[in-house]
Amino acid sequence: MILKSINDYVLQAGRVEESTLLTHFHLRKEGLDTLLVPLLKRGRIQKTLHQRGEQLSAVIYYSCPEKAQIPSITIV
Repeated sequence: MILKSINDYVLQAGRVEESTLLTHFHLRKEGLDTLLVPLLKRGRIQKTLHQRGEQLSAVIYYSCPEKAQIPSITIV
């Protein structure tokens, strides 16, 4: 049930920052990571890491691919 809710939320939003998902679903990072594994493996959602330089931590975004594709993680 929660997987469907997360997938629907990301689908509606288009591109969602990880911190937004954490606050919306009241989860910890470890819990969210565990829940997203099946969705990432099936290619339902896509994970993008946005590198912001050496001094700032990376920002993680999740989005739904428009077409079915091989699961991947993009590092920008």
